Parts: sequence; C-alpha cells; structure tokens
Amino acid sequence: MANDLVIKGLSGRLSEGLQGQLSSQLHIATGMDLRFKSGTVTLLLGRSGTGKTMLLEQLSGLREASVGEIKLGDLPLWMGASTRQKPNRQVLLRMGSAFQHPEQQLFADTIRGEFAYTLRPYKLSADEFQHRIGLGLRLFPGDASDWLERDPFSLSGGQQRRLSLALLEAAAPEWLLLDEPTAGIDQEGTALVCQQLHKRKEQGLGTLVATHDPEAFIALADHVLILYADTFWHGTPGELAEQPQIWSVAGLALPASLETLITLRRAGFDVPKGWPDAAATAAAIVASTAVAKAAQRGLAALAQQARASEQQAHESKQTQPFLTASKSAPHPSRQADKPLISRLKQRDPRAIWLMYMLISPGILLQSQWMGWIASFIVMLCVIRYAQIPLKECLKPAVGLIIFTLLASILAGLTTQAADYPAPYTGLTGAVWELPWGIFFVVGPAVDTFFLFSLLVMIMLIGFVLLSGINHLRLKRAIEQGLQPLQQIRVPVDQFALAASLIIRFLPMIMEEWQRFARIAAARGKYPFRPGQIPIFRLRMVMIPILVSLLRLGEWLSLILIVRGMGQAGHKPTIAYRLLFNRKDGLLVAASAIILLILMLIHYMT
Repeated sequence: MANDLVIKGLSGRLSEGLQGQLSSQLHIATGMDLRFKSGTVTLLLGRSGTGKTMLLEQLSGLREASVGEIKLGDLPLWMGASTRQKPNRQVLLRMGSAFQHPEQQLFADTIRGEFAYTLRPYKLSADEFQHRIGLGLRLFPGDASDWLERDPFSLSGGQQRRLSLALLEAAAPEWLLLDEPTAGIDQEGTALVCQQLHKRKEQGLGTLVATHDPEAFIALADHVLILYADTFWHGTPGELAEQPQIWSVAGLALPASLETLITLRRAGFDVPKGWPDAAATAAAIVASTAVAKAAQRGLAALAQQARASEQQAHESKQTQPFLTASKSAPHPSRQADKPLISRLKQRDPRAIWLMYMLISPGILLQSQWMGWIASFIVMLCVIRYAQIPLKECLKPAVGLIIFTLLASILAGLTTQAADYPAPYTGLTGAVWELPWGIFFVVGPAVDTFFLFSLLVMIMLIGFVLLSGINHLRLKRAIEQGLQPLQQIRVPVDQFALAASLIIRFLPMIMEEWQRFARIAAARGKYPFRPGQIPIFRLRMVMIPILVSLLRLGEWLSLILIVRGMGQAGHKPTIAYRLLFNRKDGLLVAASAIILLILMLIHYMT
C-alpha cells in the first residue's frame, strides 16, 4: 500500500562516544527486511542496548543507516548523493516521532506556542489549525481553552508527557514512532494513549511502539518485533505466545499473563491458544472438567513446575531456528563488534601528561618539512596507540583545520606582489595573478599553513590523550601530583575536583546537544543531515539544552552535598592511590625518545 513503511537490508551501528565508552557499541539487527502495513500497531521489544531507539531514529530520518533502504510507500526516506544524503521532506511531514523523555523538547512560553511550532511546517489554514489543536488536546481533561495559555514548564511531569503526545496527535502523521510513551504516565494517561492508538488503527494510520511494558499495548498490537544482538524475531502476538522460548533467548522477562497461561496449561486446563485473554481464559476454566479433578491436576502440575522450568531453560538455549537473521555468513562489520578499549585507560594519568609535555615541544621545534612529516607520523602513532578511530579524532579538529586553510589563503593574498621578495624561491616564490588586481603569493600561504598545522597536530594529540583518561583517575592524579602544594595552602582538592568534573561533563554536554538537535529536527521537519540545525532554529535547541544543563547542575550539587563536600572539617576518603608501573615508565621513556628524535631532525635539517 502507498502508506506502508518498508525497510530493506537495514543495518546500523552507533558508537556511544569516546569518553569512557569505547568498549560499548549499540547495534541493530543486520539484514532486516520488513514491511509495516498501514493501519497496524507494531511493538518493538528488546533489552536495553539492542538498538530499539536507534532503529526508530533511522526510520524517522534522524540517523542515517550504514546499510539498507527505508521507504514510505514508494517514497525513499533519503535523497541525494550517497555521501551527502538528506532526508526527504515529503516523508518527514508524514512521520511523527516521540523519543525517551519527550517532555524535555518543550521550549515555548505557552502550550499554544508549542502547537504553533509543531504545526508550522504544514502551512495550515486558521480553521484547520484550531481543529488540529482540538485533536491534540483530547488527551487533556476539561475545556481545551483552559490549557492553551498555560506555561508548559508549570505542568507536572506526566502532563508534559501528555503534551508531547498531544503535539504529535495534532500533526496527524501517517506513521507514529513512539519510544517508551507510557514511562512516567499514570494509568489514566496510559488508557488515553491506548485509545488514541486504537483510533489511529481505525483511520488506517500506522504506529511503532518501543516499550519495556508490552502488556500495556499487546491488546492493540498486530505484530511484535524483538531485537536481540544481530538477530530479530517478527510475528503476531499469537505466534509469540506459542513460542515462549523467544523471551528467554532474547533476555526478556516472561509477561505475567503469559506465564499464568502456561501454568494453567501445565495444570491441565484447556485454555485458548494465542495471547492471553482474561475473559476467554476464565470461560475455559469454567468449562473444564470437575473442580476437584482440575485441582488435583493443578497440584501435580505445580509440583513439577520447577523441573519443567529447568527443562524449558535448557531447551531455549538450543532453540535458535525462529531467529530470522542469518548466522551462516559472517557480517563484514563483525570484526568491528569486538570491544575496543583504549590502552590509555590502563595508564597512570601522570604518565599520559608527561607524554604530552614531552611530545609537544618536539613538534613545536620543527621548521622544515622533514620535521613536519615526522610530527605527522608521531601524531598517527599516538592515535594508533590509543586505539581511537581517526574519524572520531578529526571531529573536534574540523573547525581548526578549516581555520588553518582560510588563514593560509588570506596570508597569501596581496595587492602588491613586490612586497614579497626573497627568501621565497622555487614554488614558494610563485606569484599568481587573480582578478580585480589581487595577487596570491604561495610563500606566505605555505608558511602560515606550516605553523598552524603543527598546532592542529598538538591539539589532536592532546584530545586523544585526554579522551583516554577517566575523570576519577585524573582527579586522583592531580591530587597526588600537587599534594606538596597543600603545605602552602593551595586548594589542591578543589582544583582536582573542578578539573575532573570538566572532563566528565564536556562529553555529556555534547551528547545533550546531539539529543536535542534530533528532537528539534523531528519537530521542525528540517531536510538536513542528522545533527545539523539551521541557524534560525537554534532557539528550539538552546532553551531545552540550558534547562537540561541546569538539571544536571542541580543533580551534581545534590551528589556533592550527600558526599559531604564543603562541610567544615570534612576529609575526603581516598579509595586508592595511583602507582607508576613498568608500562607507565616505558610510555614516558618512549615519549622522551620521540622528543630526542624530533630535536635531532630539527637541528640536522
């Protein structure tokens, strides 16, 4: 059908970041070929880390899949060249997404302002705009006009979650992608959400729901998709009920209703097949054999239940055919799935600091291209030693690299070529005449590039070394290294705490920025690559992220208060002391040798 959501050969991988996360990767099932039919509800289940949120982000155009294709009907989700693809705005306008903690995406002064921002991309008439608001506010009790002028930040947590779902309802998307929609919502709110999803089914609209509470939605669900490592299972709730082994293989707890149904069957009751229905199960129990006989069977079955559970666990380990992903051929990225742990995490932070202090002067000494090449090789060796992908290292350096190139070009521009006589000879002495009486002199441009590129190398080495230091080990290293200064009343403990917190929270700020950028893109329907936000829409990201940072600061303050920081006479407990070992010494010695080599290259060229 024209509104079916289709995925072909989908695969993806997400690194959680450099700071303390190199050994952890999230991934979704490989080679996924599925068609989600319009007018249906599909539950997305799986343990934390199996990629449920990542899959929803890929389906909504907020994260590009490394392999595979996504279509809404005949329309592809991604358009353009393979290296610079952008989401198809026609598809974005027909999709609605609400991810974990959706209430944190609110930013307007009033609820009316939130609706205005959400509905802006659809260019609705005034009457249709009011009608859509009315549709959304059906999730709130009472008169809609009583809610429109209220401040979203004055609402309770549950009301804010209702508002985020109401905004989605007002947009009337053909496909709704929900991530844990009932988290933090009371029973009344959950019932309202289920009512709205039922109405969507009647209207022929589709919904995907990622949840850890399948029983809240199972009565509405037409299909269930379970993610498990590089495999997945897809089928109806009835088929899932007849294959209880799937739950244990996927690492999920068996729902209470299904566990009750299995127990009744073992006790001899002829209960209906498929997903448990309370009324049908009760009728089957009444229609069963005599109560005494049923009780007798039940006692016998309950006595064997422990042995049966052990047998089921044993059988489930050998039950793999129902997992639809192929295991025969190794996936090309399977080697990359192995844990990647930086060697720097095992080193003493003082050794890493000495390494940086020894290598940096050697790079700054260089004045010839031979030394530049040697410095570049040293930088690559440090990145290789740290086991951090070069692509990840270049991300924070992109701005400096662009600045270096622009500064080099500007340094070579002049209106008087005669201003640059010798010592520029050969290629560096070349002068190119440009339009409008402007000349480009190669020599100054090369010199500028040389100097700035050395600084970029030092910055990259510092970033790599810093990313491999755990903030707690850094704090301990600063405390031990500066401990003699305490004799002259230098606040070493406070300085160490501040430094470690900066190291800890800078990556968190970047993660928050990426999260709110995705939320703003989901609401604004921008046809930009993931993570990019138009300048004129920065307000929609900055306000929520500032509120989030204030919450993080409050959370940190409470932790410090609980741990007794700042109290008079408080002496911090030292859990461990850092000790230089043989490998730390070898690291410092190797850095000293690199410094000597760079100095020799400098004085010999």
